[in-house]
Amino acid sequence: MTLIVALDPGPGVEGSRAYEWARRICTEVKPYAAGFKIGLPALLKIGVERLKEVTSSCHAELMIADLKLADIGYIMSLVADELLNMGFNAVIAHAFTGYKDALENLSATLRGRGKLITVAAMSHKGSEEIMDKVVEDLLDVSIRAGAWGVVMPATRPKLIGFGKKRGLTILSPGIGVQGAKPGTALCSGADYEIVGRSITGSPNPGEAARKIVEAQREAMAECRA
Repeated sequence: MTLIVALDPGPGVEGSRAYEWARRICTEVKPYAAGFKIGLPALLKIGVERLKEVTSSCHAELMIADLKLADIGYIMSLVADELLNMGFNAVIAHAFTGYKDALENLSATLRGRGKLITVAAMSHKGSEEIMDKVVEDLLDVSIRAGAWGVVMPATRPKLIGFGKKRGLTILSPGIGVQGAKPGTALCSGADYEIVGRSITGSPNPGEAARKIVEAQREAMAECRA
């Protein structure tokens, strides 16, 4: 499977409602998802203890903690330890923190326990101002840190090729609300597409996920042909 669902509760989904919201979406979309990406909105709205229940109930191949860590290695390692205890098996960190005393420590903490995913470019326009200009350097840092995967945007598929040439697993956000169509990133070499609001904002998340997976397959068949 090539779909990762971003579980970010939006405005108006608070407290116990956020917990039930996440559990319901996990249940409905699980047949179509390779994994789930859970970030700060869910952590803050659901809380640490109940979020453990969410990760346990989702229990997918990839349970990604998306806090986009960007600190010294000691602090990132402390956070990673807690995230692993919460049931996550992958952690996203910014590559711009560098390797020495940063990603090297985080990588050591995750070794044998979880996957390191770095951010080399983002799906919003602001990424073009700085990150996109140094994407090759960020990929170099990611490889030195032994990253399993790297985030590269579906909204700018040309960048995906840079990461693919380095042999990294590519996870691409930006599908749906941000403008890229399902299958766009996969056809450019990505391994997974990350989709959030197009699924989680639907009155029928399971059906929305099914349609996205179907659209991915159709796009892949077309671009391979």
